Amino acid sequence: MDTFNVYMNATSGVIVIGCAFIFIYFLWRQYVIDVTRQQLFELRDKLFDIAADGKIDNNSESYLVLREMFNSSIRFTHKTNVFFFIPIILWKRSELSKGIIYVNDLINSIDDHDIRNDVKHLLNRMSLCLCLNFIKRSPIFLLLFPIILLFMLIATLGYQFFDNFYRLLLSIVYSIIYPDAMSKNPRTNSASII
Repeated sequence: MDTFNVYMNATSGVIVIGCAFIFIYFLWRQYVIDVTRQQLFELRDKLFDIAADGKIDNNSESYLVLREMFNSSIRFTHKTNVFFFIPIILWKRSELSKGIIYVNDLINSIDDHDIRNDVKHLLNRMSLCLCLNFIKRSPIFLLLFPIILLFMLIATLGYQFFDNFYRLLLSIVYSIIYPDAMSKNPRTNSASII
């Protein structure tokens, strides 16, 4: 009877792991790709609307490059994974930074301040969609993402704690060194510094 339970537990474990594998690598990934593409289509449509309203010239270099960026992002959404980004980051870093500078210059060449901000917002949303696509499609990143967020939160809170502690320490040292100045100036007491 005990060996039967062991075999049943092992079989159910294999079935659950197999179902999880099928779900993550086939169903979930395709769903994330489809949602990301839909979001990118909506962002590209907003760029088209800006151009259709005559706020950006359809033949300007900035519009053509931005449109091509959106089209490429939509076309290659399924290829954004670790094996796609790591070689680019490692070996094409200088070209990547030149491309970022080039796109920023193109966006800054848009005369209207409001339109320039709208285009920047669209580009930032595109980058966010692609990053979230990358994270959501990778089971490793899905597992590590909460841990990374926890460390970032601890680092941020730790920085704030040490910053406040440093300010408190400075106010104590200043009150010892300059007791008259601290008592006359209410803005420099330790309670207001923290």
